[in-house]
Amino acid sequence: QRHDAHDTARRLSCSCPRQCTGSDPLGSFFISLEMVARLDGVRHVLPAHGHPFTDLAGRCRDIVDHHRERLARLAAGSAADGWMTVEGYSHLLFRPERWGSMASSETYAHLEHFRVAGQAERRVDAQGRAEYLVVGER
Repeated sequence: QRHDAHDTARRLSCSCPRQCTGSDPLGSFFISLEMVARLDGVRHVLPAHGHPFTDLAGRCRDIVDHHRERLARLAAGSAADGWMTVEGYSHLLFRPERWGSMASSETYAHLEHFRVAGQAERRVDAQGRAEYLVVGER
């Protein structure tokens, strides 16, 4: 069965489960990847960046694995160093030449994923910056 891009986009936007909310962007991303991985009949993928590929489900798994590795690095960093700002955590995930607003926003999404799941605490420091402590499962 052949699907065109517009049909695929319509099916995804209409079937996003209730869990796809703005409160946990990384969790919503994981749900989206699960949905995309289940698309039937996709033989060639033309990504917005990078080279075309053919294993859509495998690529979705790779992306989830990559973000789970980042979550593990944040948890290990928190266990070692305690409370840190989003910027401090971003330095655990990104090389210095990548530090900045994009690195911080991705790190923030990962820390909020932990917080929404009850696996991190958040507080505001004296300068008004959010600090997190990853505490693991409760």
